[in-house]
Amino acid sequence: MLGLTVFFLVGGHPQSGPLSIAKALLHGPAILVVLGGTIALALFMGAGAGPRTLTLGFAMTGLVGLLMGLIQALFGFVHTSVREISSAVAFIISAASFALLGLIAAAAPLQDREVMDGRRDGPGPLSRMLWIVFPLLTFIFLLLTFIMVITPMKAPGG
Repeated sequence: MLGLTVFFLVGGHPQSGPLSIAKALLHGPAILVVLGGTIALALFMGAGAGPRTLTLGFAMTGLVGLLMGLIQALFGFVHTSVREISSAVAFIISAASFALLGLIAAAAPLQDREVMDGRRDGPGPLSRMLWIVFPLLTFIFLLLTFIMVITPMKAPGG
């Protein structure tokens, strides 16, 4: 999805509408939460933790991004604002995409390299758990996002 978004933007075929693919996948605040949180966690843990820091960082900041998007969407339902809900959906999709991309593109190869070089026996139990649980949580949140999109809103009474 990220590749297609960049391809369409570079090819001069930007999508129009209130929520195009580029706005949904390249949502700045969500990218800032995931990348900034991961970098902050890596700096906090130091160089001794190695690539496990990236796994923990991308998974935890991705989870924070998912929860922030869900809270924003719930506020959108309270205020009956489609704009807030669409922004929350973009936040959830972007945070999930970049957290999974970071896990796949950065954390996994570095952890595999560490194991192949003999510096560690294998990935730790926390890393294995995060590799299993975070994609499942992402799937559940994307299902919740889909349900939020198709749920009709009612005007506030009174």
